[in-house]
Amino acid sequence: MAHIRFITCASLDGYFFDERQPNLTIDDMILYDELIKRGHTVTPLVWDSDEAKNPEGDLLLVRSPWDYFEHTQEFKAWMQLMLKQHAPLYNRPETILWNLKKTYLAEFEEAGIAIVPTLFLSKGEQLDGDFFAEIGAQNMVMKPQEGANAFLTERLGDLSAEDALAKVNEALKERGFMIQPFLSEVVEEGEWSLVYFNGKYSHGFLKCPKDGDFRVQEEHGGSLHTPDVPENIIFAADKVMAVLSETPLYARVDGVVVKGEFLLMELEMFEPELYFRVSDKAAPNMADAIENLLV
Repeated sequence: MAHIRFITCASLDGYFFDERQPNLTIDDMILYDELIKRGHTVTPLVWDSDEAKNPEGDLLLVRSPWDYFEHTQEFKAWMQLMLKQHAPLYNRPETILWNLKKTYLAEFEEAGIAIVPTLFLSKGEQLDGDFFAEIGAQNMVMKPQEGANAFLTERLGDLSAEDALAKVNEALKERGFMIQPFLSEVVEEGEWSLVYFNGKYSHGFLKCPKDGDFRVQEEHGGSLHTPDVPENIIFAADKVMAVLSETPLYARVDGVVVKGEFLLMELEMFEPELYFRVSDKAAPNMADAIENLLV
């Protein structure tokens, strides 16, 4: 049997963690219990601890290092260290380093995948004075290119064109951002998430924001729903996965349906919550995928 490490952070305050293992989320404890039931040993590993510099374990599973965006350079350096050590880390370090920066969406668009229309702005870049005057700040959302859990994500609807421009340009001094249209469909219908293990569709669900918000994360008051995922949405997510040159151990395809078309919002192959609680088959499906790697 294997020793499996769940990569996490020192504190999950603000998230839904499990009292049995405060460094693990309630959701990941479902997978934890499934692996323990199969005879494996499962322990948490804090990514920026001394132990993580030369970690032991048969498989290192990245789950909840959710402070990484506060220490981006240190986290990237740790990923490079894992790559140099040929650590059994999944998803693979090179996959994670690519997936960290949401500019990967442009690659999917080039491959023919419909994405939410996005303007990518690099750190140090500046928008000109007419940008929001022409498109209307009330319909736009700004997001960091590297981040999680709606970190620094903000709808610009309450700002004038002049104030929106100043806000974005000031933020660009510190990090790269994306500008996307605010999609009313996220509020009215929700955001779809479809989870894949070893390239095979496992389960899906719909995330909806609370009244008056647009963020779908549960930590921000969002709710989770489990209707049957329409076949056309599964087909669209399958097309996203087919673009990848290498099949990841796990992935979550997030998107929204606009005028009947599924638009890719994110392909999470780094540290997404996988919502094992929405399906009795979810944790066994991932446990099977893990054991296939251990053969």
